[in-house]
Amino acid sequence: MLAATDPAPAADAFMRLTVETAYAAIWRRLSAVADHAPAPARLRALAARQAMFGPSSLRHKAEIVSITLRMDEPSPGAAHLHEPAHMKEKEWS
Repeated sequence: MLAATDPAPAADAFMRLTVETAYAAIWRRLSAVADHAPAPARLRALAARQAMFGPSSLRHKAEIVSITLRMDEPSPGAAHLHEPAHMKEKEWS
């Protein structure tokens, strides 16, 4: 990210992944202490639902981070897209 032209999109995606990871850790902890809750079965059911969907959501957000970082890298065949405008104009005259 240090080499990125604009690190904001990747930083945003990374922060969203970080939040999702924190939520997953919180839900695991809530599940572990569910016996102390007023409605342990309900808390366990909610934690189980989160555990079912959490891994795919984490993979999705990690992929967004990866895609965002790759978007800032110039592709080998796209060098002509990064040429200054004045050079492109000369080609047409």
